[in-house]
Amino acid sequence: MEIARLADQDIDILKEWSSLRSNGHSIDSAVDTLEQNYRIHSQKNGFRCKCCDQEVTMVLRKGSPHFRHQGERCPSADNYKSYIKRVNNYETKEIHSVGRIILRVYLKGQLRIKGVTVEDGYMYRTLLKIVPDFIVTFPDGRQWAIDYVTGKKQDDTYRNYINKRTNTYKEFGFNPVYLIDSSWIAEHPDHAMITLYLAENQMRASSSKDRMWTNFIQEYYDSFGEEFVHRELFSTSSIKRLDPELKIYSLAYVNPNEGLARIQRIIPYSKKFGYHVHSSTLSLEQVTSLSADMKEFQWWDENEDQVMIDTLNRLSAAFENEHEISHNELEVATASIDHIQTTAAESFNGFNRYEIANASSSAQTVLELINENMDVSLARDLVEIIKNLKSQMSREDLDLIRAKARSIMGKLSEHRNLPWELREFLIEIALIT
Repeated sequence: MEIARLADQDIDILKEWSSLRSNGHSIDSAVDTLEQNYRIHSQKNGFRCKCCDQEVTMVLRKGSPHFRHQGERCPSADNYKSYIKRVNNYETKEIHSVGRIILRVYLKGQLRIKGVTVEDGYMYRTLLKIVPDFIVTFPDGRQWAIDYVTGKKQDDTYRNYINKRTNTYKEFGFNPVYLIDSSWIAEHPDHAMITLYLAENQMRASSSKDRMWTNFIQEYYDSFGEEFVHRELFSTSSIKRLDPELKIYSLAYVNPNEGLARIQRIIPYSKKFGYHVHSSTLSLEQVTSLSADMKEFQWWDENEDQVMIDTLNRLSAAFENEHEISHNELEVATASIDHIQTTAAESFNGFNRYEIANASSSAQTVLELINENMDVSLARDLVEIIKNLKSQMSREDLDLIRAKARSIMGKLSEHRNLPWELREFLIEIALIT
């Protein structure tokens, strides 16, 4: 193991070794410095295992300094042995070692404030078949297994190993999370597609933002047709999909040395390729921070909802231009819209906006207010009302509200007589999380 207790201090021998090496110390100089700082404490049996509290000895093996049990081995000792074997076999050792130290700092810093503990996977107090880099434990007992992946393996054997690793984590009750080294990123410069290692497809995640993107891309398909969408968004007329149904996933790439991450949203269309939907460059502080409901990491940027709206508007303009919708049709639609707005205003009878805000403490009230006859002013107010009240609503309530907004919008290809400003507010409601 790399961390042991000395009195009331945790000594991370690998972290200190890496710090010395990065500051210009030779291997021999780093060993000598650690010998001077800690050998006498080790000789006096001052170091103890954090897992079982047994005495451990400092071992300054060049390249892999660690602590070793003196007596009976505890689960953490066996886990550490398995862990080191895994890292040696499957990771780029130096990159992985330094990156893991940095990621541990970010994870502990961002999760501690939520009452979530982060420990090295080998410190788990039960013998594990496959040992992750980190095990994250939540106050309610949920646990995540987090791995920093650096070793590039392009074969079925490695893909099967990653699949086995994922399934093993799930067997032990862990939710697997993969942080992939940024050197794996392979985007096409002229087309919205990425190339994947076979194992990369096994490391994808499905977040709430991915599901929202899935809903909107499906809306694009329904409105404009898959061929049109693929041509406009992905620069290809081919329609391929690895999954029978449309599903968008995330891949999280990290650069620990620069403190950055890239979240790549993709539609896999084969084991080795995927359509590029959206990507965000984020700080490691955000990527290792939890969402408000503590169900997932914050793998999204603050402007991503606006990107969905802008994409919808861009596709709409391209679709209308391609199908030559005439100005006369638009004028007829505008006249009909004016009539709808007038009718809606009369139906509300001057209903006070402040009263709406107070009355909207229930999702049912909000659902009743969202309808195709509401005016733009009411829609604007409802957006603010829902944002202010969403913390009081259940996820099921928000799902119903978003679904109602989408149903009022309908498919763009149906050319419903909705003013674009109202449609934009409905889209914003449909995107509230």
